Amino acid sequence: MSARHTHGCTLCVTNIPRDMTLGCLREQMQEYGEIITWIARRDKLVAYATYKTPEEASRAMHGMREHNRLVLAFGQLSMHAPPP
Repeated sequence: MSARHTHGCTLCVTNIPRDMTLGCLREQMQEYGEIITWIARRDKLVAYATYKTPEEASRAMHGMREHNRLVLAFGQLSMHAPPP
């Protein structure tokens, strides 16, 4: 990940099914907009997707909730510490 400050709107995704690959999750989430930062931890079953605009993030939140059992919430990434 780049050291530059990243603007955008971040979604925290949890409750990722163990049978869903992180690549598949990212592909599905990219259908709603441009992801400018992606951090995923299979061991924690969590992913952080930063969209270019809040509108894209909002579309992803609503769209992914409709056809998956994922839990999505708006979040914030710190550039100083890794996600939990």
